Amino acid sequence: MISAFPNRWIPWAAGGAAALMISLATGCREEAPEVSLQAGMTQLLQGNYQGAANRLEQAVRGLPDNATAVGNLGIAYWKLGENRRAAAAFRKAADLNKHDPCPLEFLGQVLADMKKWDEAARNYKRCLAL
Repeated sequence: MISAFPNRWIPWAAGGAAALMISLATGCREEAPEVSLQAGMTQLLQGNYQGAANRLEQAVRGLPDNATAVGNLGIAYWKLGENRRAAAAFRKAADLNKHDPCPLEFLGQVLADMKKWDEAARNYKRCLAL
């Protein structure tokens, strides 16, 4: 069983707090993507998978090349049983960060859940090779 929510994907990075402060100070109506990312992660860790998916989708719209946002969106989709969307997110996260085995491990699990054994095995092998 894969341990959910690997620590390196929890984005409590310094930039998130600064983005929140800027948003509040300037009266921005639209939330900074870093704020959406942190809010989505909080909801993900609390088990609110639909809320997490909504916030992480906002984050990915603003940060389309952020492997953390994309990968955690994949986790939210997986927890919601949306395996096709989860697989697509994990593939993108793996492409964005080719040296991180986590998206490949999650992708392997989702593909196994979908009974796509050969593809799951290929992704697990890629994961182990990193």
